[in-house]
Amino acid sequence: MNFHLAARSIGDTSTRALADKTDRELEADVFNLLRQGKSSEALELLCHILDRNPDNLMGHIFRAQIFDEAKHHEAALVDLDEALRIAPHFPLAHFVRGMCLLRADRRDEAFFAFEQSTLGNAPEVEAWFHLGNIEIDRGNFAQAVVHYTTYLQAKPEDLYARINLVIAFKGLGAYEDAIREAKTILDHDPKHIKTLETLGIIHLELGDFVQALEYFKTAKDEDPKSINAWYGEGQIYFKAARYQEALECFGKMEELFPESHIGFLHTGQVHILTHDYHAAVRDYERAISIKDCPASAISDLIHVKRQICDWDGVKALQEEAWDGLRQNKLSAYPFNLLAWTYDPKLLQKSAELFCQQLHPNRKDIEAIEPRKADGRKIRVGYFSADFSEHATMILMARFFEIHDKSKFEIFGFSFGPERMDKMRIRAEMAFDHFMDVRPLTDRAVALLARYFEIDIAIDLKGYTTHSRASIFAHRAAPVQINYLGFPGTMGSDYIDYIIADDVLIPPQHEQNYNEKVLRLSRCYQVNDSTRKNNGRIFSREQLGLPENAFVFCSFNNNYKIEPEIFDIWCRLLTRVESSVLWIMADNDYAKDNLIKEAAIRGIAEDRLIFTPRCNQGDHISRQAHGDLLLDTFPCNAHTTASDALFAGLPVLTIQGETFASRVAASILTSAGLHDLVTDNYQAYEEKAYELATDRAKIDAIKERLRSGIATSELYDTVGFARDFEALLLDVAKKHDMI
Repeated sequence: MNFHLAARSIGDTSTRALADKTDRELEADVFNLLRQGKSSEALELLCHILDRNPDNLMGHIFRAQIFDEAKHHEAALVDLDEALRIAPHFPLAHFVRGMCLLRADRRDEAFFAFEQSTLGNAPEVEAWFHLGNIEIDRGNFAQAVVHYTTYLQAKPEDLYARINLVIAFKGLGAYEDAIREAKTILDHDPKHIKTLETLGIIHLELGDFVQALEYFKTAKDEDPKSINAWYGEGQIYFKAARYQEALECFGKMEELFPESHIGFLHTGQVHILTHDYHAAVRDYERAISIKDCPASAISDLIHVKRQICDWDGVKALQEEAWDGLRQNKLSAYPFNLLAWTYDPKLLQKSAELFCQQLHPNRKDIEAIEPRKADGRKIRVGYFSADFSEHATMILMARFFEIHDKSKFEIFGFSFGPERMDKMRIRAEMAFDHFMDVRPLTDRAVALLARYFEIDIAIDLKGYTTHSRASIFAHRAAPVQINYLGFPGTMGSDYIDYIIADDVLIPPQHEQNYNEKVLRLSRCYQVNDSTRKNNGRIFSREQLGLPENAFVFCSFNNNYKIEPEIFDIWCRLLTRVESSVLWIMADNDYAKDNLIKEAAIRGIAEDRLIFTPRCNQGDHISRQAHGDLLLDTFPCNAHTTASDALFAGLPVLTIQGETFASRVAASILTSAGLHDLVTDNYQAYEEKAYELATDRAKIDAIKERLRSGIATSELYDTVGFARDFEALLLDVAKKHDMI
């Protein structure tokens, strides 16, 4: 509807009846009509006023408000521009303009308008409230606190603004201030649901599960449909590994809010951890069918289907996820994407979006400057959740033990599940200082690192399980480095360097990494030179392997298997008589699906020999009975590759364009086996066939490994440590620390 034309249809009689009233009287009539909700009559009257006096300031402002409420934002802005032409510094005009721009989702312009409305002697107090809201959306919590505090000085009774102040303090990591303000609200209204929910979330983040649970239960008592309380209680049980109770809470969310994706996404997570993968697939499929479900849920669905080798519909989902990333939607998490993209640009885009949305640069702590050279040792902090029997420690344990303590003081910051095993003991003994920081918030860990004046912080997790990238978003150290745990860029502006080698990141690939590249002259992967093959001795019969068969192997996680790679494996089984595929089975669902997929490709079930996971020593020992490990692509074997070589098992790989698709090539090159690196599917298949049909050739490679791998450059931990330390010293010099 054209409101201007409609208003100008006022009859001559009405116009004459209004002729004797002053503008001020007519403005009062407009105000009364608006209070009565009679917008159409008010609009007619305003058009009469402005026809008679185009410079009537309040007339333009009132009409703009009516247009704005009718969602005719552009028409409203025309009137507001006129108002500001008449009175450029009139706070109310700027404020109404801000509200109009806010409703039009032009937040940056709205912010400027609200700022203008706070200038002068008669500021629009409400503007500070909206400035605070916009700053929260931007993640500028410190500024949000300033704006809400200013607003509350004028309107201390506004509990809605005060709860927003609590949220701002929480975002800032100022939990004591947040709790104090929240309790002020409860003093006025002990049953304030939003405050009870927020206090529960704060205590959940602080690791005080008992207090958090009390707040969530109180909120539920007041409002049994409190989605935040059900969610918070479910999170407590989830973190405590009380999965059945977590399922009950998240299931209640599904029941109460079937139109919300949140409950289904979280039941999906629980079902994965309880290995009920079919239920997890149903959960994620239900979630993505709901409007406004995050695009990233597609990534979760793809990952769980790949974990059970259920490839039905996965290609279409992957295409949808890739298209989403190209449109700047976080439709694939970086870790999940490693296994199913060949494009380093998509991986970089995923990491950047993931960082921006989940781990944005936190500027609420003052900037940190590199320490100037003062003669002391370089303090290096290693941050990980895996200082225990885990691939990271299996690789790094000896490195930590031989770190040059004359030049470096090393700190271990541990935030993973507590597992007091041999590797944990080695870690605690190797570091100069070892701290369990699990109970601390990310901000608190960063502040702790600053307290110890850490010069270089090394993130060994990236975006893998139990990672805490937000520690580095708060700047734990002047220099922050991405190493080992995550094979790719973290897409942030606060991780300064990534450690790699010439094979992993050749110069022409640097544009795909947000970090500057630090290159070792050897393979980037550290290994433990003291490692021993101390497992049991197996026979082929004990392992279920045919005595005289050629044994192809795959010990990678099942989610890394691409249908195209499995096609090749099945063709090799067809081409090579008396061959079998010895394959790791992560779960029974994957086993059943791989048997089904093999049958579709004409391969009998007895040609696939499934093996369960076992302890590290036994796994190394049993691999001696394999003949050739067939690598996955585009996500290679990493620790699995160096394990196989150490056991004397040759590895055949494909080298691609992404970091994750070049790791095995780096390892093989370091072991002197570059001839086992191919660059396409056809070459990979033909090389595998060649080796499988030439027993003398494969036996010669196995003998080279048995006689030389333990003393190769790949297992020269001392040489690696000195080269790694030289990189750190170069960085320290560059930043004037030494």
